[in-house]
Amino acid sequence: MRERIELIQGDITKIEVECIVNAANSSLLGGSGVDGAIHRAAGSELVMECRLLGGCKTVGPVYRDGQHNESELLTDCYNNSLALAEKSGIKAIAFPCISTGIYRYPFEEACRIAISTINAFLNKCNTINKLWEVFGGNINSKGYKVLDSHIKAIYGDSITSQRAESIYKILIENGFACNNVSLGSGSFSMQCLEQDDELNPFTRDTYGIAIKATYCEVNGKPIQIFKDPKTDIGHFKKSQRGMCVVYRNKDGELDYKDGFDTVTIESFKGENLLKPVFADGKMLKEQSLAEIRNILHGGKF
Repeated sequence: MRERIELIQGDITKIEVECIVNAANSSLLGGSGVDGAIHRAAGSELVMECRLLGGCKTVGPVYRDGQHNESELLTDCYNNSLALAEKSGIKAIAFPCISTGIYRYPFEEACRIAISTINAFLNKCNTINKLWEVFGGNINSKGYKVLDSHIKAIYGDSITSQRAESIYKILIENGFACNNVSLGSGSFSMQCLEQDDELNPFTRDTYGIAIKATYCEVNGKPIQIFKDPKTDIGHFKKSQRGMCVVYRNKDGELDYKDGFDTVTIESFKGENLLKPVFADGKMLKEQSLAEIRNILHGGKF
């Protein structure tokens, strides 16, 4: 199947593809809208063929209020159609915007489901499949494909329990053993809620309380250390870089500047509230958690 999605506005019966999905009721015997257009274009032989099928098992949902599994049913329509097309060796398939006619599914939401579902289907197991094609492997005792022992895919960022389950499910459905991949485990795994396809992280990064090294020197050469992952689209994990100063701005609020080294930091005009607390294996300044909280919150914690 082609690994791309095209959005086309026009007559679905005129699109040059191998397969057209019909937005119809379970009878498939012709009607209004897309169903009627397909039957008119195909002629009476389509009705005869549809009668032999015994009806359609995957029908677009009638939209009521969004609280009756409408999104799950619509997702299944696309997934089931794509799975059947893949099984039949079909490389190009055209979908109408299912359920947005007389079934009244909100257009924007239906489009979001269609695109995200098709995209997920096209991308499923893509990495593992390519590794299998290049490096090969063997079949284990349970009949699942196992990559060459020198090869493994790593999924590192933002692995939640839901994502782990989804990755393993896709592997199994495509005949691959789950030990073909390694999943990264971190704060997201333990402290992130995934609700309605949205990530709600409650981690050290989102709360801004992570302690990270940002500067070091090797043989007298200053090195600015920072973290800014390309996959971190929410900028939860981006850190400061180099030596930093913390100060109170003109509004009396805590603020910072970074990017300094031991020489350039002297150019900062003002009081640096960051104080050395540990150096060369010795504690220079001891503070209780209560004292630190009072500094951060002006004694009002």
